[in-house]
Amino acid sequence: MGRKVQRKLLKDIKKGDKIQIKYLKDKPSICQIVGNIGSIITRIGFLVIFTIMWLIIFTIMFSQIVKTVEVVSLYKHGIATKGIVLSKKIKTTGVDISYQFTDNRGKVHVSKEKFRRVEIANDLVEGATMTVFYKKDNPAKSAIFVHRHRK
Repeated sequence: MGRKVQRKLLKDIKKGDKIQIKYLKDKPSICQIVGNIGSIITRIGFLVIFTIMWLIIFTIMFSQIVKTVEVVSLYKHGIATKGIVLSKKIKTTGVDISYQFTDNRGKVHVSKEKFRRVEIANDLVEGATMTVFYKKDNPAKSAIFVHRHRK
């Protein structure tokens, strides 16, 4: 069975050299050259890449969950008002909507929201009115209420 051998160790071994081998008494087929850490480096490399990949996936999932909870909280506890779409920019990563609304104190706020799915923002064209929910004590925290039509 082939084993990975560290390049530095392999470079120092010449044909006919005696080498020391470690092996399991019960299963001598499981063995390696003494001083070889090539397989450990491969395993550590794989583990590091695998860990980073899962950290990225969990970070994305967690940020989406937090955003969803914030929006649901605005829908439940926020103040509803009418807003106007100022601009709509379709990008490869989704749709950016800029909008404005007036809070209950009469102050005008301009905000942005990103939708990953373009079809959600089909009805949101420049000048269109829509429902906006905002946080009473912090109107900068707002969200567009989008009616998702199911077919």
